Amino acid sequence: MNRPTHRRGVPFRTAAAATFACAALGLGACSSDESLRSTSTSTVREPAGAERTTTTVATAPNGQPYAALPEGFLAGVNVPWNEFGQDAGCGKFDQAWFDRTFADIAEQGVTSVRYWLHASGGCTPSFAADGTPTGLPPTAIPEATAILDAAERNGLSVLLVLFSHDIGATNSTFPFGHHTDMVTTPAKRQAYLDLALTPLVQALDAHPALLAWETINEPELIAEGVGSDRDRAVVPKADLQAFAGSIAATIHRNGTKPVTLGAMSAEFISSANEPVDQQWWTDAALSAATGDTDAYLDFYQVHFYDYQGTTSPFDIDLTQPEFAQGKPVVVGEFPFDVQRGLGDAIAALRDMGYRGTYPWAVNDECCGEWKTARSAIAERYAE
Repeated sequence: MNRPTHRRGVPFRTAAAATFACAALGLGACSSDESLRSTSTSTVREPAGAERTTTTVATAPNGQPYAALPEGFLAGVNVPWNEFGQDAGCGKFDQAWFDRTFADIAEQGVTSVRYWLHASGGCTPSFAADGTPTGLPPTAIPEATAILDAAERNGLSVLLVLFSHDIGATNSTFPFGHHTDMVTTPAKRQAYLDLALTPLVQALDAHPALLAWETINEPELIAEGVGSDRDRAVVPKADLQAFAGSIAATIHRNGTKPVTLGAMSAEFISSANEPVDQQWWTDAALSAATGDTDAYLDFYQVHFYDYQGTTSPFDIDLTQPEFAQGKPVVVGEFPFDVQRGLGDAIAALRDMGYRGTYPWAVNDECCGEWKTARSAIAERYAE
């Protein structure tokens, strides 16, 4: 099986480095997105029982309500692939593996999985010789549907990740990649939207097991001034925003499920971060990058690994409206072997008001092993 070790070798920036990167990218003092959204007030309950009043986002830039997550806590885990980016459409689909894996994690109290579809683009979408997307392989949608069916049989919802920063891989030993021209070239981007994404959304969006769509995993890792250039192409921030925003807009026009993005750190969605405000993925940023009011995220998602220091969701409380504009926030990645302990981390994030946790990962041993993590997960998710 092709299971590349998850990419965790880039030391996270310090606050000073973050300031430098923001200046290098021309961020300056990033503007807020107040002009693009209306607000309402609601009362939420602190873990200790005390009530507080918060300002929450009421409508999206297009005037429509944000697509809502289901009620309750998303007791999740990452099951990102069996064959990296090749499970659907490549002749490598393994029904038995998904049935067995989903049954195992469901027995531990898991109710949701985060799964990658395109990943680096090695199998889906299909590409012409010049790198222009031409559609999907004939078996891609049926096999993706079968993965969702397996999840449904085991009582699991699926946060379906489309791409990862691995589309920028340039190392010939890495499986696939080399598709940043789809990010930076408007005609190639549009070809993906029209020929691959639209039919995919129209086929899968109504599936009962589909929780939400994720446009791209950790795109910051291929951004100029932020990501490492080691074995990765780097692209302008504005192109990443246009890519993610146009995917979100296409999903919103063709489906009803929520859309998110896997931000590598809390600072990339925070609207009140010190010493520098980045706001890469807010409504205002995505709408401005695309000129499209359907380009927005319905909820936020952040990741955390211990080397990231004080930009964790424990330190930047994204459940507070001044940080995430009142949108729901899930923690889409943190390691099984997190320093504070997996069970304690899940409990703390849940008690802070995050809407779900997806520790990393059932079949990637970079960050702890599932066989040792499953008991802590079972204990916490049973509470």
